[in-house]
Amino acid sequence: MKMKNDWIDFIGTFVVPATTKPFIACENFIVNTSDDAKVKISYVMNRFRKYFLDKEEDLFTGSTLHYGNLKEDAFDRRIIAELDGEVKTETTLAEFWATLKKQPNGEKGALLVDEYHNNIFYIRDKSRVLWAVYCMWDREGWRVEAASLDNLWWKTYGTNPYLAWKAGDRFFFRNLSES
Repeated sequence: MKMKNDWIDFIGTFVVPATTKPFIACENFIVNTSDDAKVKISYVMNRFRKYFLDKEEDLFTGSTLHYGNLKEDAFDRRIIAELDGEVKTETTLAEFWATLKKQPNGEKGALLVDEYHNNIFYIRDKSRVLWAVYCMWDREGWRVEAASLDNLWWKTYGTNPYLAWKAGDRFFFRNLSES
């Protein structure tokens, strides 16, 4: 895969298998950090709850996902444009969940587990609005949240708004040969 710019460091690719039943978010994204949790989730934040927890997705046919790290701070719209647009960048909750299931206890893998960087997937809510859905490992479990592509006001350092994803954050996106 060839990037248009050198500000994303391509890291790897993995296959997400097909599902055998529809994906129901509220049955999977459950706060549970016990040893018997399918995936240890320490917190499901408000925007994810509001826009995604009641979402259901049809059977998933499987896909190939790429992932890479930002080498410099960047806004969602720039990232999406550089990765050939929303159709190629968009992923699903089923893909997000399948990726979490590969590292249910914060093991090393495609998702960053360093407590400082985000793992970002672009996913549509029930109204078909594209969001940045992201997770971060916090020693107890995964923190799951969603951010509007146009309003990253939520990320602040002191009194200065920091309106971009930071260098080192990881993005997951579709294989550019798929649509």
